[in-house]
Amino acid sequence: MPGPTLVEALPLDGLTIRVTWSGTVKATTATDPDDALNPNLYTIAALTAPAMPLTVVSVAAVYVGTFLVPEQFDLTLDYDQSPDASYELTATGVSEYVGTFLVPTPGVPVALFTGYRPPRPIGRRFDLLTMLPERSVADDATDDLHNFIACLQDLLDLALYRIDTFPNIWDYDLCPAEYLDAILYGLGNPFLFVLTDVDKRRLASVLVAIYKQKGTEVGIQNAIRFFLGVEATIVCVARDDTWEIPLDRLGGTDATGQAFTVPLPGNDRLVLGADCYFDDDDPVELTTTGTLPAPLVASEYVGTTWVSTLYYVRDISGATFKLADTSGGDVVDITDAGLGVHTVFNRDPGTCYVGPGYDTDWLFGIEVYLDGALTDDERKKCLLILDYTRPVNVSVVGLYEVGVKTWP
Repeated sequence: MPGPTLVEALPLDGLTIRVTWSGTVKATTATDPDDALNPNLYTIAALTAPAMPLTVVSVAAVYVGTFLVPEQFDLTLDYDQSPDASYELTATGVSEYVGTFLVPTPGVPVALFTGYRPPRPIGRRFDLLTMLPERSVADDATDDLHNFIACLQDLLDLALYRIDTFPNIWDYDLCPAEYLDAILYGLGNPFLFVLTDVDKRRLASVLVAIYKQKGTEVGIQNAIRFFLGVEATIVCVARDDTWEIPLDRLGGTDATGQAFTVPLPGNDRLVLGADCYFDDDDPVELTTTGTLPAPLVASEYVGTTWVSTLYYVRDISGATFKLADTSGGDVVDITDAGLGVHTVFNRDPGTCYVGPGYDTDWLFGIEVYLDGALTDDERKKCLLILDYTRPVNVSVVGLYEVGVKTWP
């Protein structure tokens, strides 16, 4: 039975070729010997000179938005294609699905393509051969001079293209993906979520606008719509009676957390930089920019899922406390100070009272009504978004999903 046919090989840029197969081919892992994701199955031969030898170093599936295109793959090369050179791409051993079965005897599909010609400014003339004396060109009966100059021209064209595209590293629409995190960092990105490259480019395009709208109703709505895809209605409230609010909305122990250190691991105490607003047996989560003091485990994102590790506060003394693995359990034996900046987040669902008699006459807050329900992970993101975008004088935030209060 014949194997799959390679319909087309289309250069997208100097280092990328998009191949299209005649049907759905195997695409499971880059290590399988008959898998279209295996770069070792592809060879590229130059049919004209000069042309740099090319090797496929990786293969990626192609998506249109969130939809996979099963017949297409993008090949990444180790070096730029020679502009206008003729190449032959061969993919040996790739298996194709016929119904639910793989074709057992793959074919040897071949596709021809022309090396990518980088765009260049209109009017540029940088042809080395035309810069030589006409007599030298006319006397080149063996074409040795032409071939030598063609090699130089090939490298020159690629060098000029690199110079032309160098400013793209500052353009979030055009820069290579590896520059996106640096661009967002330079813009002061406060939303440290796991994002795709496409979403990073989208965020870079609106981050300044989000900052300008911070503290406004439209700013909160736009940020929630951007990250979560739901619509929000904001209701401002002000009350002169007593409010009940969660303990973790006080003292900086909410979404921003409190920094802590373990200066003396032998006494197992976590030391805060400010007053301790915890109660004994409060559940807490820990994060770090480096490594937590051993054997503590950080709560963190694994892919797009928040993996929570809870500890319980005990033995509070001033701005210090110890931790237990379980409610009412034994003290965790801390053996070192760890590395980096460590943060503790209060996850206590209890309440505290503020209002008249609690050093304030008025309490300002907002209630956020969403037209959809959120997952636990999305709710955490929503609270972080609200913590950043809320007005500075708002002390309390209430979150409602489809009319049901989910926070606090």
